[in-house]
Amino acid sequence: MAWHPEDKEWLKERKVKWLELKNNYIEPHSWFKQKDMKQLRHYFLTGEEDANNPLPDHNGKSFAKYPVPLFIKLWFYPKPSIDFFRELIKTSSKRELKDCFSSIGSMNSIYVKSDYGMMGGREELIIKALFGESFEEYKQLYFEFTGKHKTDTAYANNVSIGDGIARWLLYGYPVYCAPQFKIDHWWQSLPYRSDLDDERYQGTLIFTMYQVAYFKDPFDLPPEESRYYKVAEKLKDIFENKPLPPVVKELWEKVKNKEVEVPEWYR
Repeated sequence: MAWHPEDKEWLKERKVKWLELKNNYIEPHSWFKQKDMKQLRHYFLTGEEDANNPLPDHNGKSFAKYPVPLFIKLWFYPKPSIDFFRELIKTSSKRELKDCFSSIGSMNSIYVKSDYGMMGGREELIIKALFGESFEEYKQLYFEFTGKHKTDTAYANNVSIGDGIARWLLYGYPVYCAPQFKIDHWWQSLPYRSDLDDERYQGTLIFTMYQVAYFKDPFDLPPEESRYYKVAEKLKDIFENKPLPPVVKELWEKVKNKEVEVPEWYR
């Protein structure tokens, strides 16, 4: 058991953490109402659920079909561990998993820019528990969101980071925003995608490549202090050195030589 409310010192430290979380993140940035605070606090301090007082996911209380949503269990667990998170996820329904990822995405508000992260900096651990650490591992997990079509193409189309990583680099979205933790999944899945010749997807690639090739930290931080810079450099290395499909390599060369423009819908 990770909770020790009978331990006075542990409980005292936990109460301090609760106040920090409540004042800096839950109240100003989440969808929880004042009436939810008593149950949230009780679960944070004790790990005890209350079936008669379910907590809402980000869509509202009508969608809360469980006393404590999965994302709260992952967020509040005192000793974060990818192995424990995987075991917890294995007992969850697909609906709970979808709600969990949707809730985590909603919590990454553009207004929360603390290194603490909206979930205490454990976003990376949770994303890796949900999606694995590579495209191959993702395909082997016991759950997936590709429906009946369990093909490499279906998995690849589902794991896309879209333009999320480009907007993260450009606007300085929260440092723990989820797309950065699926970069390896994404580039490894590119050979299997069905839309590499699609104008819209190529536009997304071009937009992302421009943010990488001509990166400027959104907060004017020097490289040694910028998490955004490190991610941009990782992406640059991928475009330069990883075995990507020819169409992706060609787009990268065109972006570097400014032979192609960012699509109008991204300007």
